[in-house]
Amino acid sequence: MAANKGFFSTQPPAPPAQVKGLTFTSVGSSQAMPCSGYSYGEVQRFFVTNPCQALTRSLFEVTNDSGRRMLVAVSWTQMPDPTRAGELKRLADRSGTGNVAELSREVPRYSSTKFTGNAYDSHIDGSTTVIAQAEPLAGNPDSALLRRTARAGLQAPRPTD
Repeated sequence: MAANKGFFSTQPPAPPAQVKGLTFTSVGSSQAMPCSGYSYGEVQRFFVTNPCQALTRSLFEVTNDSGRRMLVAVSWTQMPDPTRAGELKRLADRSGTGNVAELSREVPRYSSTKFTGNAYDSHIDGSTTVIAQAEPLAGNPDSALLRRTARAGLQAPRPTD
């Protein structure tokens, strides 16, 4: 990773949010630049030639009504225009091409959680590429629940720091 030119939020966390029947509790957020310093693989190389304008990453503990606990990593990458946002989405959506580095890598409590990309979703919002991934924190939630949780992560509250 490049020298940290962003920050990890120390503000009190936002209250839990309900998204598609799941409870999202923020456990951290970070605004960091340059994007190439907070990414890996082909995605990192993409950022070297296509710098982003802003990067926000968040981490959420998520529970469903059965008490299943999952960790969701969400990133909002502001690109210069919708075309480049689409290029980033198409690249990150391909398996094995890398991604924006999940904030869990920098939070000791969650650093052992490895995001596999099996529960992954993304979308474009104007010039912003939003990427969400989910992994279990406890128990063994089925893959359909993890995929639904990643999809819901696209609508998780974006930090305003």
